[in-house]
Amino acid sequence: MPVPVKTPYGPRETVAAWLTANDIDPSDVPWEGPITIEAGQIRYVALLCNEAGRKYVDEATGDVAQEERTTPLKVPPVGLAIDGA
Repeated sequence: MPVPVKTPYGPRETVAAWLTANDIDPSDVPWEGPITIEAGQIRYVALLCNEAGRKYVDEATGDVAQEERTTPLKVPPVGLAIDGA
């Protein structure tokens, strides 16, 4: 039986299921976050993809291109350590 991968928020599979339940693609969110809940909104960083669907480097920062996003909280993060929950 594989050992669950941990994230700062809880087990990776649990975090991925919660993100999916809130219409967020887990593959778009870096596991180290940040992910917070504010006023009924999930605030998170999303990794950006190019036209071919691949993540790319932001030339200005040298890091993977990303942007902050928000989405309505539909399912609360039961058992996860999400700030604001």
